[in-house]
Amino acid sequence: MSDQGQWFKLWCSSLDDPALENLSNDKWAVWAKLGTYAKRHGAGGELEIQSMARILCAILQVPDFETLCVTIGCLPNVNLELQNSSVTGVTNATVTFYNWHRFQGDNSAHRVRKFRENVTAKKRREENIVKQPPPTPLKGGEQDAEFGLSNGNGKHRRPKADPKAGEMFAPGWESAVWPSPKRWAWLYNEFAPKAWAPLRALDTDRSERIRRRLKEWPEERYWVGIFERIGKLQFLTAEPGPNSMREANRNADWILQNGAKDHVANHLKILEGKFS
Repeated sequence: MSDQGQWFKLWCSSLDDPALENLSNDKWAVWAKLGTYAKRHGAGGELEIQSMARILCAILQVPDFETLCVTIGCLPNVNLELQNSSVTGVTNATVTFYNWHRFQGDNSAHRVRKFRENVTAKKRREENIVKQPPPTPLKGGEQDAEFGLSNGNGKHRRPKADPKAGEMFAPGWESAVWPSPKRWAWLYNEFAPKAWAPLRALDTDRSERIRRRLKEWPEERYWVGIFERIGKLQFLTAEPGPNSMREANRNADWILQNGAKDHVANHLKILEGKFS
């Protein structure tokens, strides 16, 4: 079966190729035309030529099949093999181009594989992340084991604010519309362990970092689960020491950051339980 190629690659190096530079202009044209014909009708640089071959003779401007074989046999980097049929007495020819795969092969698969190998580890992780599905409202009395939320009216339950925690968030954060930095900050103060530093203010930089995270992970229920999950991971909540998290890092800014070494978002590592 032929390659049915659409392009014959004529390399610039053919102009000073030692095997081609001594050809006359006519022979050079024959070599180029034969290569183009082989790309269209051959397979892998090998071309079967049936006796007579009137079309190919016309393309190469030779009078007959015998002259065609003689002409091809004079070309460099081309092998011509004749086969005589003992039954029909017909002579056919097989033309093989040397180094065909090197100069005419399709290397796109190799280029694509190399490109994918060069994609940064961070990009691959982002592509492989399976985003959380939208939350389904809980029915009355049900308990969400993952996020610890339950209700009795089909809506997400939010615990009543602790009067002692009133100083932990600015007025208006609780009523802020989701998704917004203020609402995110209120959820953090409500659901994160009390041992973690409260979020008391939102400047421009911090608000922008929260917006970027909300653009990637927009579900309110997801962040409630992240904040509650912190309290279940011993490394993040144990007394400060060699086997626990530094107290200076126990804050909302750390959740918004990426790991210094692996560049993975810290909230994803909390979700995966990597700090247990």
